[in-house]
Amino acid sequence: MKAQIQNPKSEVRQHKPIKRHNAHEPREPHITLWEKVIAASGYVLFFPTFSIILTDRRRNGVLALHAAQGFLLWIFILAGMILLRLGVNQAMLGSDVPYLDKSVTVFFMFFWLYSIKCSFLFLMGKKVNIPLISTISAGLA
Repeated sequence: MKAQIQNPKSEVRQHKPIKRHNAHEPREPHITLWEKVIAASGYVLFFPTFSIILTDRRRNGVLALHAAQGFLLWIFILAGMILLRLGVNQAMLGSDVPYLDKSVTVFFMFFWLYSIKCSFLFLMGKKVNIPLISTISAGLA
């Protein structure tokens, strides 16, 4: 009997499956640095969100999501400030409470610092999850 010599090329190799893009899975779109700056500044300054919402940049899902989050964050901040101002005005009609007038400024500064935090989270590539606003803006984007 002859010894069988195995050729290494004749061995059956198992190939790794090629990962193909599924049409139902969203691809990560390419976002330029300028678009990231516009989306991040939308959290802080409110008006840059219109640069995304009113142009073709809204077709990019990531930019549309962050523009909607920034827009809704500012809408909630402004609505909260108006309601707080109305409450402070009504409370000051009957009595003169010192420093009650400054509560609107403190409210605005707290939420503006929070919007700066959201902006930096987006620039660092982390997920920005604002409790109520994220669910609403995901439906809008």
